[in-house]
This record gives sequence, structure tokens and C-alpha cells, in this order.
Amino acid sequence: MILDNLTDEEKYFASRVREYFREAANGGRVRFVGFLDGRRQEIAKVIAARERYGKYMLYGGYDGSERKYLGVFPEYMEEDAESFPITALTLTFRKEEPLSHRDFLGAVLGLGIKRECVGDILVGEDRCVIFLSDAAAELVKNELEKVGRAGVKIAQGIVGELPEGAGYEEISATAASVRLDAIIAVLLNISREKSSQIIKSGAVSVNFEEIKRVADEVCDGDIISVRASGRYVIDSVGEQTKKGRIKVKARKNK
Repeated sequence: MILDNLTDEEKYFASRVREYFREAANGGRVRFVGFLDGRRQEIAKVIAARERYGKYMLYGGYDGSERKYLGVFPEYMEEDAESFPITALTLTFRKEEPLSHRDFLGAVLGLGIKRECVGDILVGEDRCVIFLSDAAAELVKNELEKVGRAGVKIAQGIVGELPEGAGYEEISATAASVRLDAIIAVLLNISREKSSQIIKSGAVSVNFEEIKRVADEVCDGDIISVRASGRYVIDSVGEQTKKGRIKVKARKNK
């Protein structure tokens, strides 16, 4: 279980979230914690299940967000996305400026803003939408004038359609089986032997939990992270070809 392998920081986070669930169950006020990465989101879900409390919501400012706030609501309140302390800012810049996610994150953190106050950063060819805590958004609006050497203009909210951000690379292949070592071999285009070595070294996480068992089966919807190689979302796995191989469809974060 994911709660059995927590760092000291994660133990503190888990204790804090557990307290919020219990407080909400006893009629306390709404609580927000964020922005959370995927692993902390999974920790929060496990704690909610153990506490048998379902009035909570994970939300990052738009549907499909990766980094999300946790909102824990008391029984007398409805879960409401509008109540989350999240502000979106649209930063525009010249198309000629090759700005990246790293550039924008560095510029925001350079203002002294903590990472947990920064959500998804979606970068297009001439604009970027950043999701921030309300307080962080005010600081960015007042203080940020340049990203790298490029001047930026800042507008409140989402202007136009959301940029696709980093996007995904689609993978369609066949594997020998649904075992983790077979799937990793396909995703990374390596041998089963090399795949097994990577798994046993502790470099692979499934649904944000480190897995060293090569024979674990992979399922639809699993999120597989391989250190130094990236993150993969398994869209479908298990359908067999006429030759008995397993069809695998996945997406890799670019």
C-alpha cells in the first residue's frame, strides 16, 4: 500500500489530510490543500477511503489538470469547483521567443512562490496559461514582467482556448503479456531482461507507488513512471492479436 512507503514530508502531509477529513466529518469548515502532484493525490484518496469520508474533490482549475488542489468539504456543503482558491493567468509573448514550461516555472518560483502554489503551466506558441493559488496569482500580476529575456503581458483568466501544453506522444504496440516487465519493454523499446533490471532497481512506479515486482499485471488506466524515461498513461491493454500477442495503447508525456 502507498501509505506504507512514505517519506517524512509525505507522512506530515498524510497526517494533515487525515486531520482535515476527520474535522469535516465532525462538521468543521472546508479545507484546501494544494497544488498536489499525482502521488499526493493518490495518498489523499487512500486516506479518504480509510476514513470512509467521500465529500472531497480534487481540482486543478480545468478538466484534465495534472496538478490539483484537494478540497475537503463538511457534510453541510456541496463540493464546488468555484470555491477553490485557484486563479488562472494568461501570459502572452512574441511568437519568436522560444519559451518553455521550464522558463515559466523558473520565473514564477524566482518570485519566491512555493511549488505547491503553482498548478499546471500550459505553453502555446505565443501565450501561456498558468494556474496559481489566489495569493500567488496576485504576486505574479504585480511583479512578473519578463520570462527569461522575453517581455510578457498578463491577463486575468483564460484568454482563448487552453494551449495543449506539453501534450502526449501516442504509442501503439504489442507485448508478450500484461506483466509489468513485458509492458515496460514495449514502452521503452528495450529487452525484457533490461526491463526487469529497471523494475528491480526501484526506478518504476505504477499509479505513483514504487513497484519492484516484475510479474505484476498492468491494467487500463494505469499511470506508469520510469525514472529518467518519463510517464506513460495506459489507455488499453489486454486485447490479443491472432498470434497471441497483447495489444497496448498508451500515451507518453512529451
